[in-house]
Amino acid sequence: LLEVADPGDQESVRHALDSVKVEIDRRRQAGSAGEADLVVVVRELGDLDPEALLTAAAIAATGPLHGVRLLAASELPVAELLRTCPFIDQLGTRLVLQTATEEDSVALLGMPGAERLGAGGDSLLRLEGRVPFHGWAHRVSADNLARLVHMMGTRAQAAPAGPDEPVDAPSDE
Repeated sequence: LLEVADPGDQESVRHALDSVKVEIDRRRQAGSAGEADLVVVVRELGDLDPEALLTAAAIAATGPLHGVRLLAASELPVAELLRTCPFIDQLGTRLVLQTATEEDSVALLGMPGAERLGAGGDSLLRLEGRVPFHGWAHRVSADNLARLVHMMGTRAQAAPAGPDEPVDAPSDE
């Protein structure tokens, strides 16, 4: 719905998050089901200012009921993350890499185990508050990430072509 907000421009970030909140309100009032999911990606929760954090908390709390998901990451130490972002508990699905301590694992997952993970993508995934399971979190290389972002920015045709109209092949840039 929006252009990427520059994380260094707090006003741009707040505007983007406010726009998402307006979209949640629109979906709530319309009562429309079946709309495409909207995903808000926050690269580093610790970079958000207090006002943006409040808006992100509101999105995390009410968004999933209306097809709006908050995908957030952080490299902050767990104690600082919990102090900075008290709404972490509202994020039901979590992918956790190795933690420094058992206490950090319990704080992020609700149980120990992440402190025993290996490096290099070894992770625990907790889906919607369920018991975490072991997996691998692969890192996407910069060139593949740029291609993925480009593909995400393209849109499918709004209406299927008629029987006599040729269908253009998707661009393979």
